[in-house]
Amino acid sequence: MGLTSALDIDLLRSFVLIAEGGSFTRAAERVGRTQSAVSQQIRRLESLVGHRLLERGSGAGAQLTLQGVYLLTRAQELISLNDDIVESMLGLSADAAEAPNPAGPQLEPRSSRQKPSVAVLPFQNLTGDPAEEFFVEGVASAIVNALSRAGSIVVIARHSRPDDKRHPTDIRAAGRALGARYILEGGVFRAARRIRITARLTEAETGKLLWADRYDSALEDIFDLQDQIAERVVGIVEPSVQKSEIERALWKRAENLDAYELYLRALPHVAAHMPSDAKTALALLDKALKLDPNNLIAHAHAAWCHELCFTREGFDRACRDAALRHARMTVAGNHQDATALAVAGFVTRFFDGEQESGLATIDRALKLNPACATALYLGAQARGLAGDVIGASALASRALALSPFDPLAFEAHMALGEAALAEERFDDAAACFGRVVHRSPYFSTGIFFQGLALAAGGRTAEAKPVIQRGLELEPGFRGRIVHETGMGPVVGEKFLAGARMLGLPE
Repeated sequence: MGLTSALDIDLLRSFVLIAEGGSFTRAAERVGRTQSAVSQQIRRLESLVGHRLLERGSGAGAQLTLQGVYLLTRAQELISLNDDIVESMLGLSADAAEAPNPAGPQLEPRSSRQKPSVAVLPFQNLTGDPAEEFFVEGVASAIVNALSRAGSIVVIARHSRPDDKRHPTDIRAAGRALGARYILEGGVFRAARRIRITARLTEAETGKLLWADRYDSALEDIFDLQDQIAERVVGIVEPSVQKSEIERALWKRAENLDAYELYLRALPHVAAHMPSDAKTALALLDKALKLDPNNLIAHAHAAWCHELCFTREGFDRACRDAALRHARMTVAGNHQDATALAVAGFVTRFFDGEQESGLATIDRALKLNPACATALYLGAQARGLAGDVIGASALASRALALSPFDPLAFEAHMALGEAALAEERFDDAAACFGRVVHRSPYFSTGIFFQGLALAAGGRTAEAKPVIQRGLELEPGFRGRIVHETGMGPVVGEKFLAGARMLGLPE
């Protein structure tokens, strides 16, 4: 038996799950085997390929060797091809079963089929030295590995011979050949102890350039550098793809929208963070969930909309219960999408007795995908509200470094403002909340925080017109929001002190 026939999909799937999650234990849970059985699979795979692929760390942890990095994207590609074939065959079977009764019920759309696909092409070796090819492939593999943790996209990794890389890529042809909506490509140049990596994201159908950047760095720890670059790329690619997908959905006729496109149309309304917009989003999300009741990212954002209606429009208990119901459905059913988990965790932490559970869910999302912009931004804001100055500042700074143009970037400035407020740096806090208002001028909570920080710093005259603007946007504002949302005492007390100083209703 040759090597190719000996490598079955089960072996490769276990290897990929361990590599992506860094854990034998989590991989064993995913495939429904014992940790010992999964370890035996990896030993068999290593025996077949003749190389050690994983270095066992403490406990059940694991890290890829150089040979493991080389194998990973090829294994992912084979598994993806296998799953596509199986899914196509299941689709044919379902079509055949439905054929005698065309008027009967249709299969519900699967979320995985609706996700946009990003093909990562082989990166170019711009140094020209064949000896650098292994390092160049390592960079691309690290990016693919990091992108694969983003639950909102499907990643296609393409490999070709080094000679193929010398020719310009026909983006439209590559998109058609790979079945990808977006193409990520780039190059690596190394000179002495310096390295430059370029990357660009293009919409395959139109050839429209969505994003391009370059990264210059000193070459020290190769693996650490690869991981840093991969996370920076993912931090930009995921929100860039989402922005493009929203634009595509807006162009479609309303009667032709599927569940995924309805969810996309809801996102700008959710991002407004105001009750009226939240209700508009809920109408779209409710339609999406009727088409696809198991669409967990839609459940997560429905939870967020109900939370906004609860905290910003009279504290209606029905809104609170609906928010928790959707959030709990997301957490119970979603083990892959860091964005969905982060939103669900963020919503959960707003309610009495749920703060620790919500923070733990956000932490889980960040473990699943450390470069998830949504998880970083919402994690920063959740920590800021809790008065965790160090945690909020660290996550906010990381989020802004990885994805500075994300629609949720104002959440990082909220977190930094709350951290400054907790430390009684009132001028810094007012400046941070001013950045929130600049980025999201109709977000009344940011406006109130800015006014209260100004008042706490003795700048009452400046605070009054700011507060007036907040009341115009949210006339039902009450200081009880501090208690209803479980705001940490160190932040909440200063918030209430400023509210009393300005005569705001409690």
